[in-house]
Amino acid sequence: MNGLMLHTGAKALSGRDELASLPVGKPMGSRHAIRPFIDDVMTVTEQLAKIGMPVVNESFGVTRGEDGVPKQFFGLMECKDERTYTERDHGLMIGLRGSYDQTLPRGMAIGGRVFVCDNLCFSGEITVKTKQTLDIDARIADMLRDAISRVPQFVAHQDRRFDNYKHVEIGQTVGNSMLTDLVRIGALNASQIGVALKEWDNPRHAEHAQHGWSLWRLHNACTEALKPANKDTNAVQRNWGRTIQLTDMLDREVEHRLAA
Repeated sequence: MNGLMLHTGAKALSGRDELASLPVGKPMGSRHAIRPFIDDVMTVTEQLAKIGMPVVNESFGVTRGEDGVPKQFFGLMECKDERTYTERDHGLMIGLRGSYDQTLPRGMAIGGRVFVCDNLCFSGEITVKTKQTLDIDARIADMLRDAISRVPQFVAHQDRRFDNYKHVEIGQTVGNSMLTDLVRIGALNASQIGVALKEWDNPRHAEHAQHGWSLWRLHNACTEALKPANKDTNAVQRNWGRTIQLTDMLDREVEHRLAA
C-alpha cells in the first residue's frame, strides 16, 4: 500500500504505537467530547477481525497545533478476506478521519483498491460520520461496529461490480465519449484527461487490456489518471468524491447494458 497522501500540514506517523502515545486534546466546550484517535483504530481492527478480515497494512498522519497536540487525524487501513484474498486482483480499504479541534467530524469510508494500479477507488457504499459531542464513545463505537458488519456484503458487491466491468465491452468510441462526460461532471480535470486517454488507448499494465475495450479498462485508465502527484497532499480526500462519480457512471452503464 502506498503511504497516505495527507492534507497540507499533516505529518505521517510511524504506526499505531506512535498514534497511541500522542497527547489528547482538551474539550472546546461543554458539549464537546474528546475520544482518542487510537480508539477508533482499535474498534475498527477488532470488528474486522471478527468477520475474518484482518488489517494487513496501515498508514496514519496528524496535523498539530503550536503546542504539539494533534488537531486532525487521517488514516488508511488495508484489510484482507482470509478466505479469498489471493484469488482477487482487488482489495478493501478503510479510510478514517477526525479532529480534536472540531474542524472535522469523526468519519469512516470503505472502498476498494486495485492491486495492478495500486489505486484507491472509494465507491461510497459505506460511509459514516458523527459530531464529537457528548456520549461519543458509545455512539461512535456502535456506528463503527454497524458499518463493519456490512463489510462482507460490500465485498460481495465489489466482486460483482469488477466482474461486470471486465465483461462489459463498450468499444473505443463509447469509451471516448464517457471520458468526455467524466470531465463534464468533474470526475476528471483538464490535466487528468490526457493521462486517462493515453491509458485507455494503450494501458501501461497489460492486465488492463485483457478484456478488450471494456469498462474494466476504462475504470483503470481513469484511476491511473487520478493517482496523485507526490506533492498533491489533498488527493486522497478529493479523489474519494471523484471515484464515487466514476463508479456511479460505470455502474449505470452496466445496468443499461445488462437490461438491453
